[in-house]
Amino acid sequence: MANLKTFLILMVLISLVQHVVFGVSSPISIKMNNGQIFKCVNFYQQPAFRNHLLNHEVMPNVAKLEQQRINVSELGFGGRGCPFGMVPILERDMAKQVNVIEVPEPRPRPPPHAKAHCRALVRTVYDANKKFVQASGAATVYKPEVQTNQWSSSRVKLINGDESIEAGWMVNPSEFKNNEAHLYVSFNVGGKGCINVACSGFVQVHSDVALGTTPSTYSTSKKQILWNVLIEKHQDDGNWWFSLIYQNSKIQIGYWPQSLFTLLKDSANQVEFGGEINDPNGANPPPEMGNGNKAEYDTAYSSAFLQATINNAEPTDTEKDADCTELYTVKDAGTQADLGRIILFGGPYPLDGARV
Repeated sequence: MANLKTFLILMVLISLVQHVVFGVSSPISIKMNNGQIFKCVNFYQQPAFRNHLLNHEVMPNVAKLEQQRINVSELGFGGRGCPFGMVPILERDMAKQVNVIEVPEPRPRPPPHAKAHCRALVRTVYDANKKFVQASGAATVYKPEVQTNQWSSSRVKLINGDESIEAGWMVNPSEFKNNEAHLYVSFNVGGKGCINVACSGFVQVHSDVALGTTPSTYSTSKKQILWNVLIEKHQDDGNWWFSLIYQNSKIQIGYWPQSLFTLLKDSANQVEFGGEINDPNGANPPPEMGNGNKAEYDTAYSSAFLQATINNAEPTDTEKDADCTELYTVKDAGTQADLGRIILFGGPYPLDGARV
């Protein structure tokens, strides 16, 4: 309780200083080379706190926030992030005023070559009695080619009934207004939710690594760029935290409040690793998944998750799930030395016809 009181007092003081020094009409902005603009906003002015139904009584303490000052040069703003007590929010997300967004149900599986929603992944076999509180994996980062209104993602997902949380990278021109891969999180509660902080839900904590950030370079057949994503339930506050593992350090980006969920409040009963695409108009060509190659048992040529873990151990009792196999495939390479559990996925092109 002492930490909470200290935190609240400190946030109020910081807010007053920011008001005097920077002024409400002149927020701090960080403009990226790709044209994206992130606004530094007071911790309590981010979109998550617009939802009065969320219980934010348990807040991160000052020590936790201070730890977030670690310079994550390859993923953040290179040390020029937001001042203490402020967090970076993508400008277009800050402008949205909704509490939750309706998540459209995937269309029924369409005929061949007119796919609307496809996935290629490895998941735990469903068991209502299973309790999963952690999942992580190092995703190879690519820039699949997609058209307007299409999207493609590589993600780790935890599920319980119709509630889910996920994290990874996504190419989504409609959401991000470009064709780059972006760091993203998402939640779904009974058909409602959103990506990143486009609605009230996820609470951004890190001041130098923002949701929506893009990589400075992408994976190739000769060099793999990895984003090691981690979702875990913290026992001290009960919230679901999203972190990146960077040079053996855990960089906590933010959390989904426990009060956001009912079924997923305490644990998940299923976990997925892999890729997903959405193509509502059945366009030709279809969107690429991963790096555009169908899955091969070779991490140099296939998009993959390496070092996949569930409850801090290698996944067991799993199955493959691919619902558009003529376009997108998945392979489970098991466990390999130094790379851990490997899951490969992608499409729609065979290796000899895809970009490498």
